[in-house]
Amino acid sequence: MSMIPTQVVDILDYVDDSELTFGYYDMARYEGVMNWHKVRKDQPYWGIELDDILLDGIPLNLCQPSDRCLITPDSGTSKMTMPTNLLALFEKKIGYIPNLPCEDAFGLGTISYVIDGIHYKLPSHHWNQRVVNSKTGKGTCSHSFFGLDVGAKNAENLFVAGDLFMQIYYSVFNRDTDMIGLALARHKH
Repeated sequence: MSMIPTQVVDILDYVDDSELTFGYYDMARYEGVMNWHKVRKDQPYWGIELDDILLDGIPLNLCQPSDRCLITPDSGTSKMTMPTNLLALFEKKIGYIPNLPCEDAFGLGTISYVIDGIHYKLPSHHWNQRVVNSKTGKGTCSHSFFGLDVGAKNAENLFVAGDLFMQIYYSVFNRDTDMIGLALARHKH
């Protein structure tokens, strides 16, 4: 089952306002099933198990069983983060070249965060940004990840899924059950 809309829409085309609610969540703001993920109790963040990251369906093997990874959605982070050592490995595995010449940011592949076996897909224009030279009309693309070493015990391999993720996936934090719910966000466009 595909977790992303079949029609790719640039994030600038969204006309919906963001909202943060307390005490309830709005079922009209997401599509399909809400997938619930258990928060790890041995660390200080809303961390849930991250199985791995895939690029166009190919595992990058960033998260090893010996070094379990965690991911947390975070509305206070605009982009995406990962530990600096894993960012270097990520860039090596995807053959990353900073400011790569590109016609658009749509053809650079789909990233999938695999959480409890469920693939949460981010099309390339959500994890890449394109900068156009106003004189030449040519564009360059760079990814929207940055290195962040949290430094907290049991959160050494913490990935932060910021606004770029939360624009696509409606996120619910349930303190009563210590679970995070994720579902495809519904947008008007």
